[in-house]
Amino acid sequence: MTDLRNLAAGAASGFAVLLLSLLVDKEELVRAAALGLIVAALVLVALTLWDRRSAVRPQLRIAPDSFPRIPTIFHEENREGKTARAYHVAVLSLLNQPPKPSSAATARRVAPRIEVYRQNGDRVFDVVGQWTDPDKSISSSDVGPLSTVKVRDIAPGPAAARVPLLVDIRYPTDQGWFLFVAPQYVGTQAYRLPRDKYRLRLSISGENLRERDAEFFFALTPGVGGLPQIDRAKAL
Repeated sequence: MTDLRNLAAGAASGFAVLLLSLLVDKEELVRAAALGLIVAALVLVALTLWDRRSAVRPQLRIAPDSFPRIPTIFHEENREGKTARAYHVAVLSLLNQPPKPSSAATARRVAPRIEVYRQNGDRVFDVVGQWTDPDKSISSSDVGPLSTVKVRDIAPGPAAARVPLLVDIRYPTDQGWFLFVAPQYVGTQAYRLPRDKYRLRLSISGENLRERDAEFFFALTPGVGGLPQIDRAKAL
């Protein structure tokens, strides 16, 4: 922002010099100089106000200690001790970390959107995601069905907001990846993904948060045991 101020000051100076070179009358020179100063002052005021507004805007970031995990949320073995049924969920955790934390920087009524692309850039799915209920949590042990909400507020601070991205289902009659679109752990065939390589885009929008202000990109590949492996990636 300092560079912008310097640019504004330079532009105003250049404007004044240009007029000085064109004008001869002293009164006109004085008027031109005064106009240049007024323009520079207005630009600096506008930049200062923008600075203050930006400082209190919400800024969502990926929680450094909670990258997409694959917790087992349901597991059942048969008599031979082998897995009969299991559900695994990839969950992304986000933090709101504005430069100046305050209630004004709370991200209000925000909703996630999940987009899945093939390696060639073709879009496969585009759905509105969900948040895990702020009053619930996901552990690495069996915890049963998730409680989710479609929109929520995210206050600045250490409390993370979690977005379930993908469900890995190991079921005798149905196995594979499914985009997380409902709290029930039932494979929604319309959002089934063969275990393959994809690109994911997660964008967050709300009352005071534009979609472009918070978008994150990931590479999705089959990991150990076929579980989805999610890593940060560059923009599509």
